[in-house]
Amino acid sequence: MPTYTPYNRRNAAFSQTAHECAQLCFYPSLFGVDSDAIKWDDNTLLDHGGRGQVLDGEMGIDRVAYVSYPGLRSALVFTIQERFRRFVTAEGFRAKEKRDVTITEWNNRSNLPSELYKIAADLFVYGYFSKDDEELGEVIAFDLSILKLLVGRGEIRYARFNNGYKDQDFIAIDIDAIRASPADVYHHFPLNK
Repeated sequence: MPTYTPYNRRNAAFSQTAHECAQLCFYPSLFGVDSDAIKWDDNTLLDHGGRGQVLDGEMGIDRVAYVSYPGLRSALVFTIQERFRRFVTAEGFRAKEKRDVTITEWNNRSNLPSELYKIAADLFVYGYFSKDDEELGEVIAFDLSILKLLVGRGEIRYARFNNGYKDQDFIAIDIDAIRASPADVYHHFPLNK
């Protein structure tokens, strides 16, 4: 029987806090609307039962946003994979040194494919968050379909690594390489960092 990657409630709580901050100071700029024009589906995560198992666990969709635009008859639906890394603000902006996006590739414990092969989200939102200061650092949003094409066709450089703790292989792509590619959608970088 395969051994699956462990679920970490501490990381899930961190991600939820980062998402709540991003709802106010990232997503309105990304979508070009006020925050009250964005409605969120709160039943999409792995620990939210059967639907979350499918969306998050099988399709790599963490969030679903319903964005209302003037002149459109209904909200546009955007599916999102989110990942926030920890950083220390003030003098120790630790994560700034690793300006890369990581996407899990293979779960070695279960010998099953991971995000790179199963992700079906429209956008990947990837950035840095300080829980202590409740503050976002650099955050990038990119189009996953385009990025997967670039990876598959060998048109964007990446490195392959293994996370020893979870025993997952992952690829790392430099943020500036994504920003220079057709996959780039939106970039948030606070000037004081």
